[in-house]
Amino acid sequence: MQFLTIYRPYQPPSGTMPDPEHITPMRQFVEESFKSGALLSTGSFMPRANGANMRLINGKFDVEDAPASQEQVAGFAILETETDAELQNLVKRFLTLAGGGECEILRLNEFPQK
Repeated sequence: MQFLTIYRPYQPPSGTMPDPEHITPMRQFVEESFKSGALLSTGSFMPRANGANMRLINGKFDVEDAPASQEQVAGFAILETETDAELQNLVKRFLTLAGGGECEILRLNEFPQK
C-alpha cells in the first residue's frame, strides 16, 4: 500500500536552520526508511507566500498569487508499507523526530504495472 503524508507543524518555522543534534536523527531516519523501501520520496515546501493557486473554470484559467489558506504545510513523504501498523509506526517516529505537528495520510491509488 502506498500513502502520501502531508506534514503540518504546530509551530510556524522560525526561519533558522535546526541545530545538528535535531537534524542528524531525522537524516538517519530518512536514510534508513529509503534503504528499507518504506520511503519512496520526500521533500519540503517553501512558505505559502511563494506559491500560487491555478484553476480552470468554464474554460478559463485563473491564477491567484498566494493561496488563500494561511495554514503552513512543511513537507511530504510518499510511503509504502504492508500494514497500517507499519505505516502508523513510521509516522509516529517521524512526528517524534520533527518535534510534533500532524501528518495527513492519504492512500494512493495503485494501478497495475504493464
